[in-house]
Amino acid sequence: MKKIIELLFNFYTFPLIISLVLFNSCAEKSQKKIVVRKKVDATSYCLKIESENEFSASLSTSDLFDEKHEKINLLKFDTIDTIGRSWHLQIELHSDFKLDTVLNVRNLHEFKKKVNKCFLKVPHIAPKNANYVYENNAFEPLEAVNGNQLDTSKLNKLIFNSISTNSDHLSINYQNAYLKPRYHLSHEKSAAGLKELKKCVETKIIFKIKDEEVTMDNSIFGNWLSLDTAMKTKINQTKAGSFFRSLAKKYDEIIPSVSITSSKGEVKTINGGDIGVRINVNKESNNLISDLRKGEEISREPYYSMKGLPEGVFDSKKNFVEISLSDQKLWYYKNGALIIESDIVTGCPKLGHKTPSGAFYVKYKSTNTTLKGPGYSAFVRYWMPFNNGIGLHDAQWRKSFGGSIYVGTGSHGCINLPLSTASIIYQNLSPGTIVLCY
Repeated sequence: MKKIIELLFNFYTFPLIISLVLFNSCAEKSQKKIVVRKKVDATSYCLKIESENEFSASLSTSDLFDEKHEKINLLKFDTIDTIGRSWHLQIELHSDFKLDTVLNVRNLHEFKKKVNKCFLKVPHIAPKNANYVYENNAFEPLEAVNGNQLDTSKLNKLIFNSISTNSDHLSINYQNAYLKPRYHLSHEKSAAGLKELKKCVETKIIFKIKDEEVTMDNSIFGNWLSLDTAMKTKINQTKAGSFFRSLAKKYDEIIPSVSITSSKGEVKTINGGDIGVRINVNKESNNLISDLRKGEEISREPYYSMKGLPEGVFDSKKNFVEISLSDQKLWYYKNGALIIESDIVTGCPKLGHKTPSGAFYVKYKSTNTTLKGPGYSAFVRYWMPFNNGIGLHDAQWRKSFGGSIYVGTGSHGCINLPLSTASIIYQNLSPGTIVLCY
């Protein structure tokens, strides 16, 4: 009898205990999910934003919500996603700038993005780190500029917090909502930057070009130098490029014409192009900083994109891309061996895009590039330019190559290749490789 009573007790009480446990668990979870959502009168909410001696602004929903959505949480979008939110933003900077717009947003990310975009339009002076300028054989200090550019990320947080608490006024200042320079002259990194600059101007580079020497010292490059955002030495690339282009203009030697025996056994004389002795302007400009940081006298040749024609390049040591515009054929030779022969499509003569003939060299190569020009935009896997904007590349939009395709539906001047051909050439070819078009 006692065992029967125990069984009955367990039979009825165990589910009850389980129910109570589950109830308590659910209650705890529901308590955790409770979020206090600040609901405001959407038909009359307005946040005034003021910045001392700068601008005033207002962000409001006045007249943009009807009575149906009178009491809502302005920053929560889960209940009325179908209509989103509309905010009326006005910004005024004295008499110099006024903005009056309605921001239609469907989520919080869009709200922040559009508010950012509007406040970025406010006229401002950007902050600047301390720096130095080279004048009269010395570096003159330039103190940091505080400026008055808004830190829109911080401003967005302040606006968000104000709306969340149903505040109607937000006062911002230089400390809480503006971008600031990172380094002043008193900072240790400014001192370290100046030390590096002084070391750079001690450098002298003597370029050996043919039978001449060209000396580049601080009288030439001194005013190219300054400090970057990390207070490390940087070079004005525009000025450096101009200097090296002047060297190239003076010392480059262009070969006016070359003759080859074509892949079909015909002697071809190819006029024009840009092969010969070519100073590599980009490499000189980009690598100059590493030379200057040595702070010593350096004697060397310039970097060359091409240093004349290698011996036997057109016969026993063939190393070039041969393109017959009339045959719409390409042959690529490397170290005397034929790597690939392929049909191609060149520029369309009817539309004035005929591929120019001449002897050129590949400037660089890159993958996954979008080529853009008047009336076209094309993604290519392999890109190897050799004549300004003209280069070798795959053309996966074409189903066939060769023949007379180019006459009516040719390229804008480039050499269109089957994907497999472009891949093989790209894997074997190096910048500087000669390209012959005839």
